[in-house]
Parts: sequence; C-alpha cells; structure tokens
Amino acid sequence: MRNGQLKPAYNIQCASSGYFIVGSYASHHPSDMYTLPLFMEKLTKSYGKLMDKIVADAGYESEENYVYLEKKG
Repeated sequence: MRNGQLKPAYNIQCASSGYFIVGSYASHHPSDMYTLPLFMEKLTKSYGKLMDKIVADAGYESEENYVYLEKKG
C-alpha cells in the first residue's frame, strides 16, 4: 500500500481451458512467485496431469519455478 501498511488479503490464482475456469487457488503469499508449484500440484492432483500449456506473467518468474516446471515436463 502507498502508506506502507500491510493489509491481510488473499492472492487468487485461476486456471482456464478454453473459456472455462478449471481450477482456482487462494494463498496468503503476497507474491505470485510462491504460488506456482502449489497451484500446479493442486491441478495435477485434480486432473491427473500437468497442464499442457502454462501462461503466466513476470510475477511468477523465479529460478525455482523454472526448475520445477522443467522437472515436471
């Protein structure tokens, strides 16, 4: 926030296929970077496989996420 305060909030992630929402994930982490592996594991558990294509903005960028996705295929 502009005044330096931290307010409690949730970071919501959403997965879609075509025009349909196929998964969602709420986290207390303020940065998207920490939510990617947790959300991908939830989707994999629900659908039995990792999504074929993952599109995300720069907020998800980290070496750990690249390594995670590389290992998962």
